[in-house]
Amino acid sequence: MGQGANDSAAERSAGWFAEVFDHHPDGLLVADDQGLLSYVNQRAARIVGIAAPELLGQDIRKAIPLQEYDGRSWWDCTDPWTGLAIRSGHREKLLVIPGLHEVLVTAKYVRPGRGMPVSQVIVAMDRHAVYTAWRANRLKGERRAFYGLPATLRHLSISSSDTDA
Repeated sequence: MGQGANDSAAERSAGWFAEVFDHHPDGLLVADDQGLLSYVNQRAARIVGIAAPELLGQDIRKAIPLQEYDGRSWWDCTDPWTGLAIRSGHREKLLVIPGLHEVLVTAKYVRPGRGMPVSQVIVAMDRHAVYTAWRANRLKGERRAFYGLPATLRHLSISSSDTDA
């Protein structure tokens, strides 16, 4: 009974996690040690415009060709599989899916131990966060401009008083 009960609990647990991740607000993709997609949630499938079952088993670098703004492949730049073995991931970055749209992407490189090869690459992406990030940067710029305004006014008043004398 022990082995069968554990298998059933493991299957229930796996089903529960799959359901949770399918309802996650971000697109989630998992690639194995060869870069082949082993998991794609529904949000990721909507972001890239390809059904999840069609993506499974494909090379993530070809199925999701993320690019920098200058046209360079993000996968070639980051190279999780053969790059530096001390890296554990990549921070959020605004990238482009050619022909589709911009996405905010972050990645976690899963390694069984320090300096060991990657066993999985977990990628989270969000399309709606692009507007939020843009708006936050814009507000930060406006706030900087506002706080810089008194100094500019002081400078102008000093300049104008110098010319009045």
